[in-house]
Amino acid sequence: MLYSIAKIPVKTKSIIPAIILIFGLFGVRSNAAETRQDSKSPTSVQNASEKPESFLKKGMTAAMVVKIMGKPGVVRPMKAPDGKAEIWEYHRQVDEHFSHVQVGSKPIMVDVQEGDGQIHHYQSGEDPVFSDVRYYTEETIQLLMFDDRFLVAKVSSQKMKTVL
Repeated sequence: MLYSIAKIPVKTKSIIPAIILIFGLFGVRSNAAETRQDSKSPTSVQNASEKPESFLKKGMTAAMVVKIMGKPGVVRPMKAPDGKAEIWEYHRQVDEHFSHVQVGSKPIMVDVQEGDGQIHHYQSGEDPVFSDVRYYTEETIQLLMFDDRFLVAKVSSQKMKTVL
């Protein structure tokens, strides 16, 4: 059974906007633009209906959230004067591709025997050195839970690069 915010005691109602504000100010920092994910968001990386957090509704119990999202990777308690506040954090990779790129060069050395009979080493050029690079985007989903009930989700993304 879902509960609306109206069923929460009056004292608790006054703290909820403050917690939501704190959640917004101290959320995940990333280089990419952050977007709130909901079914009306046209700027989401994927269609919002494909993402599990699009099925979350305000007031859902912690057990219902775990059924939809799975267990969180990180749970961070927050200070709240009334009730228990936590941020549940999830990570997922949304795309990946590889490239074979030049990462440097190494000298091409040759030995030349001079007229005096001595062998000298000379650099005749450079040979390129290649490596594979993995590019991917990681999304971080943060859920604000208050008294074991879901309040709001925040999704941010960050582009990553790894030389293999």
